[in-house]
Amino acid sequence: MVYGLLKGLRTPKKENFMFYYTQSKKPKLAVRIMDTYTEADLQRILFFIDAMQNSSKSEIVFDITTATKKMFLSEMSNRKQSMSYTYTINSTIV
Repeated sequence: MVYGLLKGLRTPKKENFMFYYTQSKKPKLAVRIMDTYTEADLQRILFFIDAMQNSSKSEIVFDITTATKKMFLSEMSNRKQSMSYTYTINSTIV
């Protein structure tokens, strides 16, 4: 498993955006979003994911807080047509 942080985001703490990548027959990228974020932050995250995508078979999982779920869903629906991968949203982070 590869673990890393997305740098360059303007957030109070670097731990707010974490990426976990598991390489296997069906690769999985998990993105944890722990706090509020701007539209520009989300765009950077999605550009990063687009750059990492080497297969449409990859699984993308977004783990978000329930407080940011509404904003996140709105942003994702605006971008849905340009995505080349499927994703799952888990809003169980406390």
